[in-house]
Amino acid sequence: MTAGVQRPVLQRGATGNAVQELQKLLQSFFIRGALPIDGIFGEVTELQVKTFQYIFFLKRDGIVGARTWTSLLTRKPPTDLPVLRQGSQSDWVSRVQDFLAVYLPEQKQYYPGRIDGIFGAQTEAAVREFQQDKRLTADGIVGARTYETLSLYRLGISNE
Repeated sequence: MTAGVQRPVLQRGATGNAVQELQKLLQSFFIRGALPIDGIFGEVTELQVKTFQYIFFLKRDGIVGARTWTSLLTRKPPTDLPVLRQGSQSDWVSRVQDFLAVYLPEQKQYYPGRIDGIFGAQTEAAVREFQQDKRLTADGIVGARTYETLSLYRLGISNE
């Protein structure tokens, strides 16, 4: 946990100052005003927590525990995510493929292939191109720095 500050586990139905802090942090990542800062962990807060968890490679359960708090405060995914490379097969690969396949008008689509969870040559080429564009080591391997850059990219935030 950042700065040694303990924060409570929060989920739908929670209320109070910790929920307000959560809502302010979420609002710093998403569209301002889309989430009321009312201290009530309701449906909208839960949806934004789940979206944040997905983007930061966390378990998408809507519960704000230590891992989610840490990612909210550091603006980084967990550091213990699996390293992905050609030959890897998992849901992690699917999520990376999904992030690279996203097409938003202001973002480049890197991966035009099928989201299949298989890290093949096409996925590796997409990862390399993404890494090169983001001034990372273009080795085609997804490690901590690439996960972090993918998360911020998906949010439309530059970490350069």
